[in-house]
Amino acid sequence: MSLVSTLTANDLFGFALVMLVLTYLLARKKVSSPAACSVLGFFCAFIPPLAIVFLVFLTLKTELPEYRSDRPDQRREG
Repeated sequence: MSLVSTLTANDLFGFALVMLVLTYLLARKKVSSPAACSVLGFFCAFIPPLAIVFLVFLTLKTELPEYRSDRPDQRREG
């Protein structure tokens, strides 16, 4: 294996790990199964344009109702 292909493989795997973390952080408030979504983001990272589209999709997705900031506060006083 040449040096160039080794560096490219390391860069691609590093990008996949970054996608794993980013998709988990985005998905935990937006989908009901963030672990499955982060695994999907990890495998999408091996096709970088698909990974970017996946991140944009997660960013634009609405939050789950229990995490929305515009819902009325339901804490009890007293």
